[in-house]
Amino acid sequence: MTQNIGDKLILNGKEFIAVEFSSNILERKSVLIRFGEEIEKQIAIFRSQGKLYCITNICPHLHAPSLFRGWVENNCVTCPEHGWTFRLDTGENVIKNQGRKKLKTYEVLEVDGIVYVYIDYFELPKWKKYIEKNE
Repeated sequence: MTQNIGDKLILNGKEFIAVEFSSNILERKSVLIRFGEEIEKQIAIFRSQGKLYCITNICPHLHAPSLFRGWVENNCVTCPEHGWTFRLDTGENVIKNQGRKKLKTYEVLEVDGIVYVYIDYFELPKWKKYIEKNE
């Protein structure tokens, strides 16, 4: 059965969505996937040491949607805006004096040359919650 981008795959009761072809995600590189216009609906999928990782595209430092442009080393991504560095597997900030904020991570898998992501929810950034609450 041929799979296409946008197709769904049910695995262990979770609905994964096909978002990219495996061949388009090169080692130490990423792709940006948008599920809507809002920045919180952007994810970045990276390949590091042959494995795929999926994180929010928003750096919590200054809320820049820029992580997909970051550089990858030792299974970490460094934001190109201000140098904050996060683990791709857990989203944790690896340089403690930069703060304790961590990234939202998403489950990702590769099946027959297609990359699938499970989006349980999109996390609305705290700064955006504050703005919407006070409008």
